[in-house]
Amino acid sequence: MSPITSSDNPRGMKHLKFIAVLFPTILVSATLRSSSALTVPSPACLQSLSFYNEKADNYFSDTLDLNLSHIQEPFLERLREASHILDLGVGSGRDSKVFRERGHKISAVDGSSELARLASLHLGIEVPVIKFHEPHPYHNQFDAIWANASLHHVPENELAWVINHWATGLKKDGIFYMSFPYDNGSKEVSTRFFTMFKITKFRKFVSQNLKNFDLLEATVSTDVYTNKTFKWLNVTLKKKR
Repeated sequence: MSPITSSDNPRGMKHLKFIAVLFPTILVSATLRSSSALTVPSPACLQSLSFYNEKADNYFSDTLDLNLSHIQEPFLERLREASHILDLGVGSGRDSKVFRERGHKISAVDGSSELARLASLHLGIEVPVIKFHEPHPYHNQFDAIWANASLHHVPENELAWVINHWATGLKKDGIFYMSFPYDNGSKEVSTRFFTMFKITKFRKFVSQNLKNFDLLEATVSTDVYTNKTFKWLNVTLKKKR
């Protein structure tokens, strides 16, 4: 099929230029990853990001020194020495610092510009601001992705797309860790949106939507941040190819 030129469809091109003026980021994003049906962040995701931008200093100080060895250690045990890990939703940079101290190479991103700034200062590395739905520069380069308490801000009907989108950065047999509040459905707390899973529901989600992954492990842990009666579902996936 021949491309449409301005002479073929001048009126259509005018409309395209009009869209580009109003929505340049959306148009560029669609051009970069048009084959992957790129979407823009949902209102739920943007609302959660606004919370983190506004509360970044408090969130950073409150979470920086939390001990999450109960979920970090099982993740690290699956990795080879000097693995390259992407911290997807780096937050304070707490986990990345632990991984680097254990001899691993770290890359990190966050959708919150304020948290990215604070994590960058804490880790001494550049932390790009990339939202979950946006194009990223990574392809087949990470041994593992760590998405602790981050992807749960993505609505369930967008989650499979987001996971597969970032999985392009994983090598074959790469490990993808993520966590969700332990319940079914969704809710809003303090202007943040939460997608929740229990184990049976998540197994079904993987079998129906994540064909390129095996579910290696799903465990339940107690929250160490604010509420010790609050539970998290911790899941570990392995990329097939």
